[in-house]
Amino acid sequence: MSDELSAEEQAALAELPREAPLPEGLEDRAVMALRARDRLAPSRRWSRPWVGAAAAVLLLVGWAGFVAGRHTATSNAVGDKYLLLLYGGDATPADEPARFAEYAAWADRLQAERKLDAAERLGPTVRVAGPALAALTSAPAVAGFFLVRASSWEEAQALAAECPHAHHGGTVIVRKVE
Repeated sequence: MSDELSAEEQAALAELPREAPLPEGLEDRAVMALRARDRLAPSRRWSRPWVGAAAAVLLLVGWAGFVAGRHTATSNAVGDKYLLLLYGGDATPADEPARFAEYAAWADRLQAERKLDAAERLGPTVRVAGPALAALTSAPAVAGFFLVRASSWEEAQALAAECPHAHHGGTVIVRKVE
């Protein structure tokens, strides 16, 4: 083909851009036109509703595992589940490292006794959904929780009484998990 073109024509051809940008929206219009004529199959990536649902479930399970944090369930845990909700407390920033160590040691002991399923410290921000719950924003925020196993209400209350939070001006509320 190059022998059919003059040197001047070959130089002009070499200066032409190799790719021209597509007009904006051309690809979308072409796909829509092909689908309208049943010439293009729908995308298989998320076309099945269960695929998206399965992906969402996997993300939630992964998130729940992440939220469980440092203390996770033990496979041999026995007893009913009780939630120890931690309110208030008088910690100052200077107290934080010592308090964290004290709570961690207590949680480690519970975990060794197969009584701890989960524990987390909660952030200070509270968001409330629904007008009926708006009064809760003025209530003291939950500072954290321990999900424990106990054979009775009495044992759960005893665990709450020995929680470091109860010894530092905080309140520990016990709720049985149904």
